[in-house]
Parts: sequence; structure tokens; C-alpha cells
Amino acid sequence: MRPVIVDTDPGTDDAVAIVMALASTELKVLGLTTVAGNVCLGDSTRNALSILEVLGRSDVGVWPGSEGPAEGVPEYAYHFHGETGLTVDLGDPVSDTRPGSAVDLIVESARLYSGSLELMAIGPLTNIADALDAEPELPGLVHRLWIMGGALHCPGNVTPRAEFNFYSDPHAAGRVLNSEMASTLIGLDVCGSVQVGPGVPRFPPGGSVGGALSRRLLAEWLRSHPGEMFSMCDPLAVAVALDPSLVRTSTGQVCVVTDGRKRGMSNARYGAGTVNIALKVEADRALSLISELAFDVSQEP
Repeated sequence: MRPVIVDTDPGTDDAVAIVMALASTELKVLGLTTVAGNVCLGDSTRNALSILEVLGRSDVGVWPGSEGPAEGVPEYAYHFHGETGLTVDLGDPVSDTRPGSAVDLIVESARLYSGSLELMAIGPLTNIADALDAEPELPGLVHRLWIMGGALHCPGNVTPRAEFNFYSDPHAAGRVLNSEMASTLIGLDVCGSVQVGPGVPRFPPGGSVGGALSRRLLAEWLRSHPGEMFSMCDPLAVAVALDPSLVRTSTGQVCVVTDGRKRGMSNARYGAGTVNIALKVEADRALSLISELAFDVSQEP
């Protein structure tokens, strides 16, 4: 099994992505590391613990990370994800976080699983940047970093050009993308094609606890945002990690604007580089894999 850490800021689509990662028979989830992004760090950590409790996965721990970007102030997305960060109230978790920090787990796991550890970063990249500062050899220890972030050739979702995760901590995004770590970038260029909502068939009932949770979260989001489509951004990142053939990529370098009115804007220079940039996606196949893992919908004909 592939050892992986999910770095997350739950978040509705983060929750669905977590369900997917835990449902996969290919992945060994070593833990969840939390970061401020969609919600403050306290809510992010509480939500991660609650999700694991609902799923009955006490074997998977949670390590809290950064409370916000090193430069600037956090900007949250409660307006999008609801007052707790999730569209439904999962209650207060009984369990607590594990000893140590997100950076501790990332660095220690990278050393232990040298050359095979994968990181799934589906929130702002603050924790990953902090881990790079703590362990400069991290790029050579991590097999691949899967990043949900950026908007290269499409409109942003915070400003006309900036995607939320990169906008939240552009300095961290730039630091990570220029670290020589082997990375795959799954941005709004492809996420915008993988949506559910009005006119898109709902996922039929499945039998698993994870399927019930994903369906409940998504149904409530759609109810509270009438007429809108929900982009499966973080679930797509997990899907691509499991099946990279879902997207067509080009290799290159990515830079991120850190200040001013273009803050969070990402630009690519194609050619030599360590970042595989997703440009096209097979949306139907991606939704099929998401439905199988997140919603417990069998793909049998």
C-alpha cells in the first residue's frame, strides 16, 4: 500500500476527499494534518476528528498544523462551507489530536518512508512550506506531492485569477512549487469540469458509512446553495492520485504572485520543471471513480 498523509482544511469537499482516501485499498493513510484555510485551525482540526469518528477510523490520527500564513492574515470560507466548515453538524469529537504537530508527522514520515511517502495537499500549502523549512531534504524524501490549487488558464474562485488555496497563502504556494519536489497540480482548470448539481444525476444510495456521510454533506450543500453547481475539487485530487490517467498534464514551473491585487494568481512556464500541471480531465471517468470511493456506488454494469 502507498503511504500517504492528507493535509487538509475540512471543508465539505475535503471531507468527501478524506472518505475517498480512507476507502481506497491502495492507500495507507498515515494521518491527517490540519491547516487553517476554509476554516480556522480549531474548526479544521475538530472537523477532521469528527469525520474520522463518524467513519469509525480511530486508527488514523490528526496532527494540527499552522493557524494561518506567515505573512498576512487568514481569510476563511465559512460563507461557502457553512458556520462549522461542514454543511452538517457532526457534533464535538470525543477523541483528541496526536502528540506533536503537522510538521512533525510530515518530516518523520518522510524519513521513515524515504522515497515512497506521498502527500495530498488539499488546503493551503502552509504546512508543507513549514515542513520544507524544518527539513530541507524533504523534496528528495517525498515520492510525490499532489496539490489541489491554482487557476492557470481559467478564472479564479476568489478573485478573477486566484484560486482559494493559493490566495490563502501565496508565499507558501510559491515556496512549495519551487522546491524541486515532484508534484502534480490539480487546479481549477480541471476541477471546473467535475461538478454535481442541478441537471446532474444524484448519487444513488450506497451501503457504507462513508457513502452515507458524503451523500449527506453534498445534499445539504446543494440544498443551501439552490441552483448552484458543486465542483469536486478535493475529491478530484484524490482521484488523480489514484489514477493519473484521468488528466492530461504538461510539465513546467509554476510561480505565484504574493502581493497586491493579483495575489494568488498562478502562472506556468512549460518545459523543464518538476510540476506536472493538469490541463484536461476525463470528467465522466473521474466522477465514476469519485462515486465509487466516496459514495459507495458500484461501477459494475
